[in-house]
Amino acid sequence: MCYIFRNAVELGLKRLIVEVSSIPRAKIFKVLKNKKHSLEGLWKFIDSEIEIQKYSNAPEGDTTLSDTIQRLPSKAGRLKYG
Repeated sequence: MCYIFRNAVELGLKRLIVEVSSIPRAKIFKVLKNKKHSLEGLWKFIDSEIEIQKYSNAPEGDTTLSDTIQRLPSKAGRLKYG
């Protein structure tokens, strides 16, 4: 069950990256290839490239997304890929 949840989060992060048209396709493919299954890596890319608050209904200054990613175990990827 943990793997299914983790996989859903991974796919959601990848979807955010792909659907933002302002990021060049070559950069998207490079990130998806290099970060493959790293939730933290995908999130850091999103956080640096996308104004996430623009796509969220969270109040200004809400840190829930960042806090959640930081609390993931560093070995979270090993649920399936380790």
